[in-house]
Amino acid sequence: MKKTAIIGCNTITFIVLALTTIENAIAEQSDVTTRKCHLEVRETMVRAGIKQLYAADQKRVNKSCQQGDVSSAIKYIERIGVYKRCVRDLDAHIKDTLLHVNKDVHNRAISQCRQGDLKKAIAEVSVAPTEIPDTPAEIISFAANTGKVNKGSSVTLSWRTANANTVMLGRYGKNDLQKVPTSGSRSYSLDQTTTYILMVGQSTSGPTTMKSKTLQVVVSAPPKGTCSIEGELEGKWRQPIQERPQGPSSIWTVDVGIYNVGSDRPFEGASVSGHGNHGIYRFKDLSAGKEYTVKPVWASSPPEGNVSCTPGKIHKGPKFKITGRPLID
Repeated sequence: MKKTAIIGCNTITFIVLALTTIENAIAEQSDVTTRKCHLEVRETMVRAGIKQLYAADQKRVNKSCQQGDVSSAIKYIERIGVYKRCVRDLDAHIKDTLLHVNKDVHNRAISQCRQGDLKKAIAEVSVAPTEIPDTPAEIISFAANTGKVNKGSSVTLSWRTANANTVMLGRYGKNDLQKVPTSGSRSYSLDQTTTYILMVGQSTSGPTTMKSKTLQVVVSAPPKGTCSIEGELEGKWRQPIQERPQGPSSIWTVDVGIYNVGSDRPFEGASVSGHGNHGIYRFKDLSAGKEYTVKPVWASSPPEGNVSCTPGKIHKGPKFKITGRPLID
């Protein structure tokens, strides 16, 4: 009787151990499946351009992974990716078309993105009423670096605007208006007197009121028996210089001189204009039929260059890269 009880106890112990082993194996297999699911979810997020999930989305993904439903977790991530791409493309469309979409309209468009329908989202903002800003677009300044140039010479137009998201520049009466930055400058080579027009506005999906300003640049023929020389400057042709140790700094612009060949004294200095690391120097109405030496005052590469002057021509002068600084006495 005692022997039978011992056998029964051993049998029960064996069954318990077997069940525990099976449970551990199932738990281990479940952990492997869950980890594999999370790995695939992470790879899908990378492909979809998703950096992080909201807490509710993460909770839903975790639940699917714990249940071993990898397919559902992946499909859910892919839907989120489609939604985020739709929102990015929608916002890019609004920016590119310069729409001012009010919040309610934008939310309605976003709801179309939740369905993955970019076309309907774009249609929502394209036909909806828009917000017109309270502050109107203004032209702060519109000017040319010179009002009169010789034929073939260049003029630089510059402008500044405020509260504008649409700025157009072109020749007055010509169909060549081009979209330009809200502030900036452009250079043009002129063969005849030209009137330019700058237009500014705040583009919406409805009618847009544009303001404009014009300016004229007169082109005159160079005097007979004369020529002009124009060339480029690169590098730091305009630099802040502190003249006194404790004093404020001021902006110095390199001087470019023109010399008779063999002379060490310039007879004229060039006007220099431009922006950034790109400048233009110009010599006008020079006596033709001669060769001239052009040389910047600051150190440059090359240090100088010669140009032969033909009557009635605008010659391209040497291109100098400014490498030095002005000397302060």
